[in-house]
Amino acid sequence: MRCEANVQLNLSHNQLTGPIPETFSKLNQIEILDISHNQLSDVIPWQLTQLQFLEVFSVAYNNLSGCTPDFKYQFATFNVSSYEGNMGLHGPPLEKSCTSDSSPTMPAKVEENQDDSSEDDAVYFAILAASFMAGFWG
Repeated sequence: MRCEANVQLNLSHNQLTGPIPETFSKLNQIEILDISHNQLSDVIPWQLTQLQFLEVFSVAYNNLSGCTPDFKYQFATFNVSSYEGNMGLHGPPLEKSCTSDSSPTMPAKVEENQDDSSEDDAVYFAILAASFMAGFWG
C-alpha cells in the first residue's frame, strides 16, 4: 500500500499583510493553498498560474485588487468562493469583468527589485521548511 501526502499550505486567519509573495509559485508540488481571511493587498501574482497541481486555492476575504489570474488550466476550476470578500478584485469567475484600465496581473516587462526578491525568497524558504517539518513529524 502506497500512501501519498497532500502538499498543502494553510495560512488562513493569520493576520498576514502586504502582497502575496510571487515566490509561492516556486511551490511546484503544492495542491492546496489557502491564504484566506488575512489582510493581504495588491494583486494576485500571475506567477501562481504556474502551479500545475493546485486543486484548492483561496484568497477570500483579504484586500486584494486588480484582475483575477487567467481563467485557464487549474485556475478555471476555482469558483467565486475562492475570491469572495475582496471588493477590488474583478475578472472570471467574479461578476465584475476586467477592463483595459484594470490592474494587470501579468506585467508587460517585469523589473525585479533585489531587496524584495531576497525578502520573498526568505519567506518562501521559511514556509517550505515549516511545511516539510509539519509533514515529516505529522
